[in-house]
Amino acid sequence: MTRSFLLRLASLVVVLVLLWSAALRQPVLEAAATLPAIRLRAATFTPQAGERPALPQAWQAHASSTRALIQLAGPIRPEWVTALQQHGVQIDSYIPDFAFKVRIDSAARQALDQLPFVRWVGPLLPGYKLAPETLALPQALYHVVFNTGADSKQLRTRLEQAHIPFFNLSERGVIIKASAQAELLHVAELDAVDWIEPLVIPQKLGSGALDFEGGVVLKAQVARDRGYTGAGEIIGVTDTGLSTGITSTVHPDLPASRIRAIRDWPAHDEPLDVGGILMPCLTAYPDGPQDVSSGHGTHVAFSAVGGGGADGQGRGVAPGAQLYFQAVEDYMTAESLCSSLLTNGYYLMGIPTDNIFDVFYQAASGGARIHSNSWGGAVNGEYTDQSRQVDEYAWLLKSRLVVFAAGNAGVDSDGDGYVDLDSLNAPGTAKNTITVGGTENDRQGHYECDQTIGSCLGSNDDFSYGYAWPDEFPAAPISSDSTRGNIEQLAAFSSRGPTDDGRIKPDLVAPATWVLSGYSDMYQFGWDATPNPQDGEWQYPGVRDPFDQYYKYMFGTSMATPLVAGAAALVRNFYGVHHGLSAGQISAALVKATLINTADDLLDENNDGINDNALPIPNPHEGWGRVNLDRATNGRQLFWQSSGVATGASETHQITATNGLQALKATLVWADPPGDTAAATQLVNDLDLTVTAPDGTVYHGNVFSGGWSQSGGSADRLNNVENVYVQNPMDGVWTVTVSGYNVPFNSGAPNPFALVVDPVPGAGLPTATPTPTATPSTTPTGTPMTATPTSTPTNATSTPSATPTGTPMTATPTGTPTKTTSTPSATPTGTPMTATPTSTPPTATPTTTTATTYTMYLPNIVNNYGSLGLRPRQQ
Repeated sequence: MTRSFLLRLASLVVVLVLLWSAALRQPVLEAAATLPAIRLRAATFTPQAGERPALPQAWQAHASSTRALIQLAGPIRPEWVTALQQHGVQIDSYIPDFAFKVRIDSAARQALDQLPFVRWVGPLLPGYKLAPETLALPQALYHVVFNTGADSKQLRTRLEQAHIPFFNLSERGVIIKASAQAELLHVAELDAVDWIEPLVIPQKLGSGALDFEGGVVLKAQVARDRGYTGAGEIIGVTDTGLSTGITSTVHPDLPASRIRAIRDWPAHDEPLDVGGILMPCLTAYPDGPQDVSSGHGTHVAFSAVGGGGADGQGRGVAPGAQLYFQAVEDYMTAESLCSSLLTNGYYLMGIPTDNIFDVFYQAASGGARIHSNSWGGAVNGEYTDQSRQVDEYAWLLKSRLVVFAAGNAGVDSDGDGYVDLDSLNAPGTAKNTITVGGTENDRQGHYECDQTIGSCLGSNDDFSYGYAWPDEFPAAPISSDSTRGNIEQLAAFSSRGPTDDGRIKPDLVAPATWVLSGYSDMYQFGWDATPNPQDGEWQYPGVRDPFDQYYKYMFGTSMATPLVAGAAALVRNFYGVHHGLSAGQISAALVKATLINTADDLLDENNDGINDNALPIPNPHEGWGRVNLDRATNGRQLFWQSSGVATGASETHQITATNGLQALKATLVWADPPGDTAAATQLVNDLDLTVTAPDGTVYHGNVFSGGWSQSGGSADRLNNVENVYVQNPMDGVWTVTVSGYNVPFNSGAPNPFALVVDPVPGAGLPTATPTPTATPSTTPTGTPMTATPTSTPTNATSTPSATPTGTPMTATPTGTPTKTTSTPSATPTGTPMTATPTSTPPTATPTTTTATTYTMYLPNIVNNYGSLGLRPRQQ
């Protein structure tokens, strides 16, 4: 062989190798779009395709030496988690797709390269700790969240050295005042810092004689006639205060025997630390658990558990339940450097920004298994640290249900006559809550008011959304739509979904306009001698004129939320009595699944005046529909509560459909571990619902068209609520399967779930016989049982100057804008009982008329980035 031949041969080999390499690379590059990505709010990139995060260089410097991101090969298996832990990896949270945020040392880092299922390990960059929009903000207040085990003393020193003003320092976080990106960068570079978000002050979200909203609209009276009144249940409510704050004098229609406890969470002075020097900032004037300003807390509490007047007026949905109340509102003044951030007034400062878990846990320790919250901050659908805290509580205490108002930020900003999407409040953006939107109310003409006070002529006048709030609703059909009379319509102000990561929210809706409920017995205009000495104001009297000294009307998703909390109490009562389950056996997931599976699809979600169901379920206006307690408690539905499934496992149940069903409806709900605020999507443990027809047709959860499930499509990768709703299902054996696609958290254990199935009768009652069958690694723990399918804009009238409410922690005044004007083994087959509401509302008798001018308002709404933007909802 000559030298020249060898050279030519070598050249040919090189060319062939290059061609072969290019041929191999080409399919990899083409498949890059299908490779799993790291999905963060700050950036989305695919490490296996060679991509890196598109962040400013300054935000990629000073990467953490002890914290990292690890991406695994695919849906996370329990043995992988065990192997990581055995190599010294401490897992903090899940990041989509198939990744973990971890704590790690150099030795563990090297060992990871030998694990075949580890696809990529990368540094945790400072830029991952903020949402991109945060960088564009002007000077503002920020909530800084610490990692578990952070040294708060060391962090204090670092902040003081950098002369970054801060207050409310705790082991879990701190509030800082930053005026430049460099200050945020300095804080983000600290290993102890997990997340930085604009501070948003929680606001009251409400502004409902006779029991219409709960008793008639939600059909609570039917459930109560069956004997389900909420007896034995305790509902926790966190809000402004409760009337006088004294158990024995709260209200004539709420005896002390039904008040489990009244607890005060007082606000505290918050001095601002500037370089180690303390300066006045926020000064608190605690006045105990009384409800003196808006009467908001008293109103929402009565909507849940109130006994109602002699004629049924103002009766709560669950008049047999007890109340555990937590008061969190106090008067605050802002001084020195904080004077430009807040106006003096009443705020929900008792809510601990960095640990609302403690509030919920106190109520849970007092026996409350349902917790109603008619407050939140306007964040336009973002998943905040408080959302994460709510999910953590519900994940750890799976029998405790948390209910939150969706918010009152609905608006037609583009003037097209329809309410815009993406206006949800937090913590209503949490996964494990029931998030409640608001519908119009229909009191069937009963809007009586007390003619001895105010301007009442016997009945309150109606008005349109455009009349009350012309700037928010400037165009027809919304502008001319009445605020009452059509329970098929959404309230225009009700916040819309979806969440920023695309989850279906709100979950359910209930009446939110003209809701009649309890009037706090403090500083009532016309009944008390003097106004509140703290601010010289009378208590807010509600929308238009009050019914009487004991009841008033209010608007808002605040009002809708306790109605749903009361409904949850009736459903728990139903499972306890009808199915013999103990309190601890009834999971929050089961209650949520039951309420969703039995809800009614609204017919006029877009408020165009036509009941054409133009936007069928599920949709970001109503979620899964309006609560229907008749269907929820008629004893026809089948249900299972399972110990759960892990990655790759499944659980199967079979149902025999006969007699020509009208529909077959199934809802899967599970408590999901808390998400990571830095992640772009929040679902952690991903379960899938599939329903297979007798002919083999497969329906995946949440694949809908025209309000009905469609075959085909793909599995839902966002929601921890999945539904299949089949119209006119064929007779035969239907198979319902719950499978684990990716279950990274729970230490490799299965994720529990609740499944509710409703064979909706057509020609006659079906014989639905569940036959549980489990695939190898799972065993269902719940035996199928039968059951059935089927915050609150405080818009109200207020005397002279409205008082701000909300929890300070933002960057602007909160003045209230005003505008005039284990289940038993038996399988019950109970036949649904019918019950008819028995109360007939009387008509109020007019007396004397006192001419008084009131104003109407919705509470000020905190804008997206914590600058306390005032939304002038004026009449």
